[in-house]
Amino acid sequence: MQIINDTFYMKNEQLLELFSRTKEPIAIFGSPELHIGFVNEAMLRLWNKEEGALNKPLAQLFPNGFAGLSINDLEQCWQSGQNRLFAAVATHGLKNQNYESLNYDFFCQVLIDEDGETRALICSATEAPANAANNSMLNQGQDDVVVRNLRKQLEYSRYREKQMVMAAPFGMTILKGRDLIVELANAAMLSIWGRSEEQVLGKKLMDVFPELDGQPFPIMLNEIFQKGKPLAVREIAVDIAGSDGSSKRLFVDFTYDPIFDEAGKVDAVMATVVDITETVESRKQLEQHEIQLQEYNEELAAINEEQEAANEELLMANRELALTQQLLGSSNNRLIESEGRMRSVIYQAPVGMCVLRGPEHTIEMANEAILKIWGRNEMDVLNKPHHTARPELKGQPVYGWLDNVYSTGIRKVNREFRVMLRDGEGLREAFVNSIYQPLLDAEGTVNGILVIIEDITTAVRERHSAARTQDMFNLAIDAAELATFYYDPLTNLFSGNDLLKTWFGLKPIEQIDLSLATAVIDPLDRDRVISAIEQVLQTGSSGKYETEYTIINPRTGIPRVVRAKGQAYFDLTGKALSLNGTLQDITERKREEERKDDFIAMASHELKTPLTSMSAYIQLVRKRALKEDNSFVASALEKAEQQAAKMATMINGFLNVSRLESGKIYIERTVFDLATLFQEVKQDYAALSAHHEIFFPQVPHLHLHADREKIGQVMGNLISNAVKYSPSGSKVEISCEVKETEVEVGIKDNGMGIMEEDQQHIFERYYRVKGRQMSDIGGFGVGLYLCSEIIQAHGGRISVSSELGKGSTFSFALKHH
Repeated sequence: MQIINDTFYMKNEQLLELFSRTKEPIAIFGSPELHIGFVNEAMLRLWNKEEGALNKPLAQLFPNGFAGLSINDLEQCWQSGQNRLFAAVATHGLKNQNYESLNYDFFCQVLIDEDGETRALICSATEAPANAANNSMLNQGQDDVVVRNLRKQLEYSRYREKQMVMAAPFGMTILKGRDLIVELANAAMLSIWGRSEEQVLGKKLMDVFPELDGQPFPIMLNEIFQKGKPLAVREIAVDIAGSDGSSKRLFVDFTYDPIFDEAGKVDAVMATVVDITETVESRKQLEQHEIQLQEYNEELAAINEEQEAANEELLMANRELALTQQLLGSSNNRLIESEGRMRSVIYQAPVGMCVLRGPEHTIEMANEAILKIWGRNEMDVLNKPHHTARPELKGQPVYGWLDNVYSTGIRKVNREFRVMLRDGEGLREAFVNSIYQPLLDAEGTVNGILVIIEDITTAVRERHSAARTQDMFNLAIDAAELATFYYDPLTNLFSGNDLLKTWFGLKPIEQIDLSLATAVIDPLDRDRVISAIEQVLQTGSSGKYETEYTIINPRTGIPRVVRAKGQAYFDLTGKALSLNGTLQDITERKREEERKDDFIAMASHELKTPLTSMSAYIQLVRKRALKEDNSFVASALEKAEQQAAKMATMINGFLNVSRLESGKIYIERTVFDLATLFQEVKQDYAALSAHHEIFFPQVPHLHLHADREKIGQVMGNLISNAVKYSPSGSKVEISCEVKETEVEVGIKDNGMGIMEEDQQHIFERYYRVKGRQMSDIGGFGVGLYLCSEIIQAHGGRISVSSELGKGSTFSFALKHH
């Protein structure tokens, strides 16, 4: 078998596999120039060609015609779109290892695509009967009535083979399996048996005719299954019991032909029976008359001669009838094989398929896929008119489509047709692709419809759902005034929605190289943004992208501060496929924050001087109260001094935030011992031990290259928060874990905990957790922000892990050498 790499052949893989196994020569042409797209081994032997004929025009292999057919005949089949039969064509080919003259019937089947254009031409060959005299009679069209009828039947059998068997003028039946189940019997056979279809079809032969036990027929049939060879017997007596209990003796000529399954085993027997009872009885009477005629001497000589002539004619008729019987048996074998192939294709098809016959559209065949779509089983629909078997289609256009296809012969194709189908006792909405293909008989008249249906309900609904989701997403994007962006690393193209293109100065349909998009970013932010994009697209990245930067519209020159959030997507190998996300205009928010920062910085700076003076006065008056032994005043002044210290700490925090935002806060790295820093922090917070149990770990001597004061500030801030947000008397545990390249410090409390949604924003500037428990705890939300900025400025990382009601753990990690 040879197959070219073409979409048509790939979609019909099962059909081609079936063609490759068949013993009949088959070839498929895939273009008007008759390029060979498929050819099985049987056809290659007929051509006497080796493999390698694919994708070549037929005229290149056979300039003078293909196996006895002219190239012009085949091209006309392609152009007209009409199937044609070329009967008893004389050709040459390999048979039994010999190259000899052969006679073949060629049938050319045209395959039409959805647009009504010829897609392919399938040419199959069947060897004509071996009797050359009979073939000559068929080809020359002699006036013999039986031969002419035979030729007509042979041609018609390719389209209505089953009807031919049923209409045969002599008895024909098919006995299935070794149990000899009567699968098919025509009217002539039923007449010989004296039975109706209901009395025999589907029943064992010996159950219907127990009187055959002891007669030779069961033994003969058993030999057919054992040897797989046909058997022909002439003029044999058979005793048949009538349905009314009577008995009659018949004389018949019969042939038994084996029918093989796909595995080559005998699956059934085709029995052809000719009732010659009258002939035999006439002959016997004739023989008796001959004895009597011998007594009449010469008076009856003339009568004897006439009778002998009649006998000779009768014998000749018997011989012709036997020949006809043999030809019909061979034709029937081909019919069964062809029908089996057709049924196999339909029943194994992955889409729904059925065959409707006649103007009533009687359901002749339906595979499991279409029965599932219909919501029915075979018993519900087979051999019933379509409108009777499927009443749920009343009021829908399907009935009208079928009638129109049958009356006009024009194929009907539907795309995403909405139809109400049976679902249990009710109906369900479904969407299908369907094709209604007219089937033609030998004379080109429509006698049926092939229906092909694909249920695409799930795909259509998913597409509709996706469209609704996209619409809702677009509405949300528009309502939030968000710009969306899309970046393809493979093509390096950057694009987005209309709002983004407006901000970046792009035209509505424009896609640009990423370098042109980053050129719009403020030079102060550009390198940082490019670095963030490169990092998020690296293999092993989390894919999360979030940053803030300023863009300057190249058309208007107007700056705009945006916040970018996105997600990178990767293939199975970790290669980046895209970076998608949104941009939010935070220009006004940034301006408000700047105004607030300016105000806070100004207010903090203005408050710091009088607060320092006030603290000095409080210390002075407190010392005097102590000298005068005025404990009440001294105690009150001590509390006032503590509150002033808290206010100073708060003001310093605001000033640090202001310096951080303006770029005036610096990281002064020095080399210091971590153990010494831990000891100092422990001493500073020893006073808090009266209200909380603070546990410091044993820290090894480890040298860090960092800003010692600011790292101490981070530790102090986190310990203060742990004490502030946990009940009096609870534990606060500090941990220190030295890893291969970094040291991680953790502060764990047993306080109120933080909700998950607050954890995502806890390190943002001015963010305060809201809640009833927080109302009595002071603060402005700058401490954790400063801690985060200081750790990130050192190239480290800071995080929180918390469970509501069970406490929190704040951790930060720094590189060490």
